[in-house]
Amino acid sequence: MVLRGAGLGFMFSPVSAAVINAVSKEDSATASSYYSLFMQIGGSIGISVLAVLHQSLQSSYQHQGKTAEASSHYSLEIAFLVSAIITILAVWPALKLSKQLSEPSQE
Repeated sequence: MVLRGAGLGFMFSPVSAAVINAVSKEDSATASSYYSLFMQIGGSIGISVLAVLHQSLQSSYQHQGKTAEASSHYSLEIAFLVSAIITILAVWPALKLSKQLSEPSQE
């Protein structure tokens, strides 16, 4: 959790700068608004999906006869694993974006 939180903290500033630098000065306010909107929507959807996954798994484990504490533990473990996999999958496009931004344009 600490590593993920630190990684997100280090990621948001460069991504925000890349979004603003990718558009003209006149469009920077609109780009900033859209970036903020999509970031909030993405976070809300992600939290909702992981909460539904947690509830579903917890219910499934309880139907298998596990205690409430054990079923909660196992379902949180899987939800965090899914979250980690999604985060790892997001590294590839982020690295590709970094290379595209660092290359000088041929215009």
